[in-house]
Amino acid sequence: MDWKLEVVVVPVTDIEAARAQLAGRGIEVSEIQTLDPRDGGKFIFFSDPDGNNWAVQEVRQRVGAPLA
Repeated sequence: MDWKLEVVVVPVTDIEAARAQLAGRGIEVSEIQTLDPRDGGKFIFFSDPDGNNWAVQEVRQRVGAPLA
């Protein structure tokens, strides 16, 4: 079976640190995009060598459960 993921979303608590870490490893990553000024609205995007698309989303608080 041949398939690839459309997009994988990874939540983080510090989008600036996540972007710096990816860029520091030589990964071509987008600028931070603020889609919603409330919590959970900041994203960065990149693709892996297999062509999978990744979104990293900043989530500082989670309703109903603490972030680990």
